[in-house]
Amino acid sequence: MCLRGGGAINDMVTDNEDPQLIAMHERLLNIWTYTEICFIAMFVISLCLWVYISKIKQTKT
Repeated sequence: MCLRGGGAINDMVTDNEDPQLIAMHERLLNIWTYTEICFIAMFVISLCLWVYISKIKQTKT
């Protein structure tokens, strides 16, 4: 389930008004954003490393 939109989930939570449910939902969103940031960071780092290594290989040959 993708939480990026979050509109329907937010409506569901606000209709319920259960504080535990809202807290759990916010925790889930926080975990999701952290993992997303980590994945993006790893992707960017690996991309930079790949470009850097390919440039080194070009200069050697």
